[in-house]
Amino acid sequence: MFQKLIDFVNQTRLDEKPSSPPICPYDRCQSFDIDSYKTRTTLLGGEQGIDNNINHTWKSCYCNKCGLSFVRETKYGNVWYTDEYNNVLAGIPNCFENYIYTHKGCDGNVNKNYTQLDGITNVMTLHSSVAEDGSLQDEYRTFYHCDKCTTKIEVNNHEYF
Repeated sequence: MFQKLIDFVNQTRLDEKPSSPPICPYDRCQSFDIDSYKTRTTLLGGEQGIDNNINHTWKSCYCNKCGLSFVRETKYGNVWYTDEYNNVLAGIPNCFENYIYTHKGCDGNVNKNYTQLDGITNVMTLHSSVAEDGSLQDEYRTFYHCDKCTTKIEVNNHEYF
């Protein structure tokens, strides 16, 4: 899971559980002296303990050591960190929202977009249909592209959330 994206961007998966305390994601800091001041979550239900929660949670944090703010996000046992502009500071998100990564090849910004099956026309919603044989057929495709060098990859729609 995630390998195609990991090969494309500088960010990597974190070996951190949602139940672990937040750590400052900024490279030179890595402090545990963190204040959390707001938590938001989706309400999908089905929570099976904090480390297996299917809900996406956002915890707004402030590092007392370096003075920088960040958001610690979790879903399905995965942890990642972002800034206020959705730049991924650490980890690999596993939710459908758009995040900004850093391209391994040129350090440009990598964004995700969803298209119709033609691979060109952007979609407003993600939907699938059920084929006659009962299989799920996606009506969209998922791409990551670098704004700087224009390199683009396509990933499996269900691999990242």
